[in-house]
Amino acid sequence: IVALPFLSIIDQAAKEYEKFLNNPAEEMFLKTHSLSSLDFNGYEANTAEFFVNIWKSQIVMTTFDQLLYAFFSDKPKHLMRFHNLLNSIIIMDEVQALPPHLWHPFSTFIRYITDIGKSYLLLMSATQPQIIDAAIELVPSVTGNNENKGAKRYFEKLSRYKLLLKHKDIKSIDEFISEMRDRLPKMDEDKIMIVLNTRDSAKKVYENLKDVAKDRETYFLSSYVIPLERLSRIERIKNSERALAITTQCIEAGVDIDMDHVIRDFGPLDSIIQVAGRCNREGEKGEKIVEIVRLYDPDAKSSFCPNGEFSAMVYDTLSIDATTDILGESKEILENQIFDLANKYFNELRRKDLGRNRTECLMNFSYFYLRNGKQRDFDIKKELRGELKQYNLIVDEDGQLKEKIEKLYADYDEKKIDRWELRRKLKELANKIAMNSVSVNAYKFNPDEIAYKGKGNFYFLEARYYDDEVGFNYKTPVGTIII
Repeated sequence: IVALPFLSIIDQAAKEYEKFLNNPAEEMFLKTHSLSSLDFNGYEANTAEFFVNIWKSQIVMTTFDQLLYAFFSDKPKHLMRFHNLLNSIIIMDEVQALPPHLWHPFSTFIRYITDIGKSYLLLMSATQPQIIDAAIELVPSVTGNNENKGAKRYFEKLSRYKLLLKHKDIKSIDEFISEMRDRLPKMDEDKIMIVLNTRDSAKKVYENLKDVAKDRETYFLSSYVIPLERLSRIERIKNSERALAITTQCIEAGVDIDMDHVIRDFGPLDSIIQVAGRCNREGEKGEKIVEIVRLYDPDAKSSFCPNGEFSAMVYDTLSIDATTDILGESKEILENQIFDLANKYFNELRRKDLGRNRTECLMNFSYFYLRNGKQRDFDIKKELRGELKQYNLIVDEDGQLKEKIEKLYADYDEKKIDRWELRRKLKELANKIAMNSVSVNAYKFNPDEIAYKGKGNFYFLEARYYDDEVGFNYKTPVGTIII
């Protein structure tokens, strides 16, 4: 079972597996996630869907979400695949993407799966988070200068970038924009990337800096932009000789681009390291700079986010506080120091509460736990995605998707197709729908104001709320935050 954090990585990796395995049938290799096909070896629709849902294949490639559903969900469709976690090899790439509050339950349950279920777990990550207590480092150790070194010796040879730490000097986003408007035209680097923590802050920085990019091509990347266009922009950034990319954390993992200078808003150390890996990626440009700044919006201060810092809007206080403690008073950090720093960071996190209360509620089958004195239901989907309502808004410029979806429901209402055929045909459209949709987690946000709600709860975004440059372009009322 190969589990990856992002759909974009799955599609890339699946092509390599299929090539290596010579285009195998589904019973040999199955790519399965929320948007994948329900076809299985030519079986009729109901049987095929059943086999896909229970992972009836020798090699399964899926998302973190789907794997964790198999571990922790109490829903029958997820429990039906639990047996495939036994006597298996589970590979998790970019494992640092697992939220810290799930470390303890994951570590506990994987111990049972490996001890009782006789399975093996292989974790892969550049930052090597110490999630599993009994994990064994597979990089061979070498003894030299009276020191035994494993993976550390590879990091010690790296000098692609250094972190320039400016996070102690907290700036408002307007101050940052003003500063960058002066700096950008004077910067010599060909390819510059600025990484922000929220989509709205990234959009604001882009709109205020695109006219001072000098002769660089400008690109905006966030999940406000439909995936189809986002992938196209990433490819153009890769091939561009001079570019300014302003982006959210969507650039962190699984995106192979090489920039000359990176500026990143403050965040957890593992996220900072992931972004830094996009600076001088090939190591052919000497030592480049990754600046770490800390931004806030005075207008965004609220009970939800008292200090108005964008990092506090997105990340948990555990990882932010641990990062602040580890960085201390340092002004700069060389890449060959990253390995030791990451170890200190993850050791610091392990001293915190990493979800023990969640483990206890799962072990006693109560499926509720106490947090901040309040009883919470354990719902793995909410644990992964948060409790804010998420809306998928389809950007359908030519109206073809709306027409196809409405036609399917009309056929169903007229009994031309049954509900299984309706589901199968909607699944066939799922990838195209996803590639042309934006997902918005919202607070005090009503999609009916800006989108047409069709049958099946499909929302079609009104054209005036989608901009070709910045994507989703809804102006929220004062005091409302979209993250």
